[in-house]
Amino acid sequence: MLTAQRALVRMPDVVGLPLRKAKLLVQNAGLVVDAITFQESYETRDNVLGQKPMRGQMVYAGDKVTLTVSRESYVKWLPSI
Repeated sequence: MLTAQRALVRMPDVVGLPLRKAKLLVQNAGLVVDAITFQESYETRDNVLGQKPMRGQMVYAGDKVTLTVSRESYVKWLPSI
């Protein structure tokens, strides 16, 4: 039985990019965005704060990627005391 070899690709650096652009880069590298987690942050809304696997890591084409994305901080809506 023959097994097909999967190509190795380098994980692109998407931290600091807008989510839409990051998803395109990941897909163009032959990877799949599996999960997007949101984290409260003072960064611009929908910017990528983290990624797994890390940038530069060699992974197999078709592997799943998890992105951590900024969401608006609710602290700014609290009244100042």
